[in-house]
Amino acid sequence: MERHLLLAVGTHPHATSGQNFVSDFLTKKDNIKLTLLTIYTAYDEYSAVALTTHIAEKKALAVLNEVRKTLEAKGFDHKKITLRPILVQGSRARTLMHEINKEQFDAVILSRRERILTLEDFLDTSVCTELLKTEKKGHIPPFWLCRQLTEKKKGVLLCTDGSNPSMRIAEYVGGILQEIPEQDVCVLHITDPAKADSSDAESVVQQTVEKITAAGLDQSRISSKILEGRGAARIIIDQATQGDFAVVAMGTAGTGQKTFSKLFTGSVARNVFKELTEAVLWASF
Repeated sequence: MERHLLLAVGTHPHATSGQNFVSDFLTKKDNIKLTLLTIYTAYDEYSAVALTTHIAEKKALAVLNEVRKTLEAKGFDHKKITLRPILVQGSRARTLMHEINKEQFDAVILSRRERILTLEDFLDTSVCTELLKTEKKGHIPPFWLCRQLTEKKKGVLLCTDGSNPSMRIAEYVGGILQEIPEQDVCVLHITDPAKADSSDAESVVQQTVEKITAAGLDQSRISSKILEGRGAARIIIDQATQGDFAVVAMGTAGTGQKTFSKLFTGSVARNVFKELTEAVLWASF
């Protein structure tokens, strides 16, 4: 199955964690289609020198070409890489959402130091409104929020609470990993000691595993863990570190206008997003 990924590319010299992650994690590259997107402005962001739109676009295209060469050297097919330099319209975040609306992507990939979308952008109400508009059109792709991994990490830590977003990310992980035999998944469910019910916890894990296997991943590549404790975000980060996981995958809690009025606010996902530094976060909305 061909996967179409939107890789956000910036001009910061160290904003390479996205391209490095896809190159290392996606070992089967012949079924990957990449759109390289950079959102440029008509001035030099590091010297505040005004540029004509034509010169700015030319510089943006040059950046994309360099990234394409790097990706081709890592094994991606030249014919399956599209370059998309876009002049910013309003804010970078809104421009990005507009591009996401144009076609179906399987993931949107952002680097930690990428200027296109920062933590503040993610928490901005206007950006959440754009996400809602996308949802009404039927598809918000998962975001891969990349970090520069300092060592060879493996596997996906899939966090589940039984919610619809959790089930969506479970199905997604199963589909992605069936094409990457080197990567397995561990399903993690955290229970509140005050509300702990072992049968409920086991049911949540079982439903999640069923979603993963239904997407094509063999049961032998799935493990699970049920932990009890408060402070779910810290538990998740500790488990990711102890297990040397490359990816933490999770859905944002809840659905609808109320939740998206402030993305991640008051949620475990928001705290994980802020504090996770040694793994990539896959977030499903």
